[in-house]
Amino acid sequence: MTKIKYLCKSKDTTLAIKADDMTDLLLAVLADYGTACVSLSYYAKKCGYEYPETVDIGGWLKMPILVLKPTLGDIVVFGNGKPTNVGIFISKTDGLVYTLEVNNGIELKAFPLEFVLGYRKLHKINTDELNN
Repeated sequence: MTKIKYLCKSKDTTLAIKADDMTDLLLAVLADYGTACVSLSYYAKKCGYEYPETVDIGGWLKMPILVLKPTLGDIVVFGNGKPTNVGIFISKTDGLVYTLEVNNGIELKAFPLEFVLGYRKLHKINTDELNN
């Protein structure tokens, strides 16, 4: 039997995330769910992942690992022609992409698929890379 680790709720939706599917980045963000936070870059740095060193949301599209079929915990960038939102991919269903937004607090949001500008997988930085 699969244990449910978290239930993320928005005004319209509740999504269950299985404990076995959690990434350390997602766990760190969910630990602060519903509270104010700094940014997705803060959590990426805290968990030892590379992150864009710019406040521009478009910097997330410059992360080197392009993803065509996103999985739980990948990064998704949204916008209407230019990047306006970034979040952590939770799921995709019925033409909507569900993410955890980490901008003005942490919350579950749904965006129409046509607003997805790209998905990225973050690279874990090992200690040797940090020392060079």
